[in-house]
Amino acid sequence: MSRAAYGRENPPAEWPAPGPAWFDPGVWPEGDTVESIRVLVAEDAPIVRQALAALLSAEPGVELVGAAEDAVEAIELARRELPDVAIVDARMPGGGGARAVREILLHSPSTVVVALSAHTDRESVFEMLDAGAVDYIIKGTPAKAILSAIGRCRPEVRI
Repeated sequence: MSRAAYGRENPPAEWPAPGPAWFDPGVWPEGDTVESIRVLVAEDAPIVRQALAALLSAEPGVELVGAAEDAVEAIELARRELPDVAIVDARMPGGGGARAVREILLHSPSTVVVALSAHTDRESVFEMLDAGAVDYIIKGTPAKAILSAIGRCRPEVRI
C-alpha cells in the first residue's frame, strides 16, 4: 500500500484489501524455478520476531537472512546481508523504525522495506512511508497477507 494508492484521509484499517490480481505466495507456474527472496526481520518484541522468523523459514522460496531486535542491529544486518526485503517494526529501540528504514535504504538501496506495526495512526503510517517503506502491515494481519506483501517485492513481480 503506497501513498499513491491510499490517501491520508483514510486510516490503514479502512484501506481496501488486496484483490485476486495481487500476488499469491506459494503459487508458481509448474516447471518454473524462482530464486529465493532474502528477507530481514526487524522487530523488538521477541514473540513477534520469533513468529515471523518461523513463518518465513517455513515458506518455500523465502530465505530468512536475519532477525534484529532493534534499529541498530537491523541496519548492520542489512549492510552485511543486502536483503531483498526488510520487514521493519515502526517503533523499536535504537532510533525507531523510520531511522532503520532510511539507513537500510542508504546501505542497501535495492532492499524493499515493508513496515510492520500495531500502530494505525496516520502519523506512524506516513512516517514509515516517508522514510521509504513501500507497504505498511498491521500486526495481527494473517500470515498469507504478510507472505503476499513479501512476494510482491520480488523484482520480477514489482509494479
